[in-house]
Amino acid sequence: MFFSRGAGIKYVSSGDSDSFLFEKEDFNLDGNWNDLDLSAIVPVGAKVVHFNLIIGHLSAAQIIIFRKKGHTFIHNEVITYTQVNSKIISHSFFVGCDTDRVVQYKALDPTWIVVDLYVHGWIG
Repeated sequence: MFFSRGAGIKYVSSGDSDSFLFEKEDFNLDGNWNDLDLSAIVPVGAKVVHFNLIIGHLSAAQIIIFRKKGHTFIHNEVITYTQVNSKIISHSFFVGCDTDRVVQYKALDPTWIVVDLYVHGWIG
């Protein structure tokens, strides 16, 4: 955990869970923007969520995108892509959440081998 007294921000770890909070079956992989409700995990007042995503696909260059709900500018999105076919990769990143603790995601192909998402913590 870190704390910045001057800025009033605090990182809170979600703990040492032995399982992913979201797995492939929890995602709608239809190529559209979908909401991911984190309100059962992330407390009121959180501004940013720290994720670890593990993905794998039979094809290279398949992408999953995360963003703060409502943002539309591409440079405000986190894009994770498979670099080679049939290899599992991990990506740790931060995404802003709205006051309801919702982020959005989009996956452009429904035939993923693995999509696992873990919440490491949050900043509030």
